[in-house]
Amino acid sequence: MKVLLINEGTLSDMEVLKLMQERKEQRIHKSAMVEYAERNWMDHKVLKFLTQSHSQCSTLSASCIQDFLKELAQAKLSALTSAEKLQFINHIPTELVDIHLIVEDCAGRFSETQVDELIRIVERTLAVELIKQRRNAETAQTEGMAGEVEE
Repeated sequence: MKVLLINEGTLSDMEVLKLMQERKEQRIHKSAMVEYAERNWMDHKVLKFLTQSHSQCSTLSASCIQDFLKELAQAKLSALTSAEKLQFINHIPTELVDIHLIVEDCAGRFSETQVDELIRIVERTLAVELIKQRRNAETAQTEGMAGEVEE
């Protein structure tokens, strides 16, 4: 086998999820081939991980990612490496500790106000759906607790 293209770029979890879903749809229309059982198993495991795990890639869209990258450039936070930007997109960090885990030497490269701005950019662009889900879960939990207290 000959390699035609070497490392053309990196993919975010959202892009991998879309690619895997497209492949699954294409296979549905074709007859199931036993000779590709291992590949089908692997595809199934990747899809399961991306849709049922901690990954929030199913809540993202291409426009969210573009908005995130634009706001980073406008805020003059372009000192982030491409790998760090990809980690932001994949992990959607909304807490200070998460930022420090992703950004190497965060305290040396960014001021506290810049880190706070990073968090606000993530919350405005990437984490909109995630924050809605958290609020809904908190509301449901408090309503459930209020119902128990009344009884």
